[in-house]
Parts: sequence; C-alpha cells; structure tokens
Amino acid sequence: MNGRRRFWLLVLVGAVVIVIALLGLDYIQSRRIRQSIAKAKSICARLPLDSSRPDVERFLSERGIEHYFRGASKDRSDVFIESAIVRTVCGKRLVTCDVILTYSFDDRNQLTNCTAQDVYSGP
Repeated sequence: MNGRRRFWLLVLVGAVVIVIALLGLDYIQSRRIRQSIAKAKSICARLPLDSSRPDVERFLSERGIEHYFRGASKDRSDVFIESAIVRTVCGKRLVTCDVILTYSFDDRNQLTNCTAQDVYSGP
C-alpha cells in the first residue's frame, strides 16, 4: 500500500509541475505578443503631426512596411487616408496578428492623425 501511495503522489506532483510549466510558458509568450504589438503600434508616434504624405510614405517604405494611398475618406471628402500593415507581428502557425496603421491627411497633405489596430487571423 505504501508503494502505491508514493507512486500516485509522484504522479500528482509531476502533473502539477507540468501544469505550472505550461502556464509559465503561456504567460511568457503572451507577454512577448503584447510587447510586439505595442512596438508595431508605436510606429504612429514616430512621425510628428503635420508631416507631409510623401514623408510618411518614405518613412514606411524605408522600413519595408506595406502601404497604399486610399484617397478621400468615405465619411469626409476633406480627409485623405494612407493605410499601412505591419504583417505577422505575432504568431506564425495557426493564429497570426497584424497591425493596421491608418494615417489621415488634410487637404494640404499634412498628417492630422494616426491610428493603430491589431487584427488576428486564423481558426
């Protein structure tokens, strides 16, 4: 009887250690994901407001960030939109996340706003 108790105690301790290790790995991974997303979103803050659209496009191109000019906003004809996407910020297998940057310009092609949104894809 004593041998069986030891066996089950060892099994229980082993299971607890495995669960703790998996939770720790998940925490580390989710922390890295949050840091990666924050880093990609910080791209908005690197360009001062009133930057010209050619300056924004050059900035994005130099960093290899896909971007395209969408033209006038659907909501306001005096606001023009440049969209950019930072691909595969996190994940490489089933679920990945990208960060979409949206730059808004006035009718003088001066930067008025930048927003960043993380988008997840996968099952």
